[in-house]
Amino acid sequence: DWFQKTYYGSRLSSILLSYIFHTTLPPLVANYATHLTVIYIAVFSLYYILRSHTNRASALLTALSMCGYAWFASAVGWDTTDGAGIAFQLLSFAFLTSASCLHRPSRWICASGAAAAAMVHAHLFLVFFCPVFLIYYLQLVNKNVSHSLFSRLKYFFTHFGLGAILLTLAFGFVNMSVGGKFLFFMPSIKFG
Repeated sequence: DWFQKTYYGSRLSSILLSYIFHTTLPPLVANYATHLTVIYIAVFSLYYILRSHTNRASALLTALSMCGYAWFASAVGWDTTDGAGIAFQLLSFAFLTSASCLHRPSRWICASGAAAAAMVHAHLFLVFFCPVFLIYYLQLVNKNVSHSLFSRLKYFFTHFGLGAILLTLAFGFVNMSVGGKFLFFMPSIKFG
């Protein structure tokens, strides 16, 4: 109710993550838990992605180096949504990486869509990075030439879109349950 007309109250993926910790832990511990969760999601996702494409040592060195990278540390260290956006983006790539290893990857692509939606709901500007998920997916499934490009695109958009829609619907219902509007993201769109 406090932030219904402002865009920063519509960043539910970041707000709900923090809310979970702040309702169960003391304030200072909750703040640390929120930041560490964002860091761990980002670092372990990056490690998994790189481990799937390179070797264990390269993946570990790169993931640990990201922790010391000043701009990453700044993004995850402040109480802003930038760090959550980075974490959700890497999580989406990690889910797509898992999808590439399976014969029926629909659940992982759906999870990737949900993580991408969480990324966009954390910071609307990040919607401009969404085409990269499609490019990454097409690169991963390019090995399987038995399916046409059209069928691969249809499969991706169906499952990725389903994950994004389901998460957005869930956030809409959560927002309504606390007295907000179902279209919680409209202030961000209007501001953008």
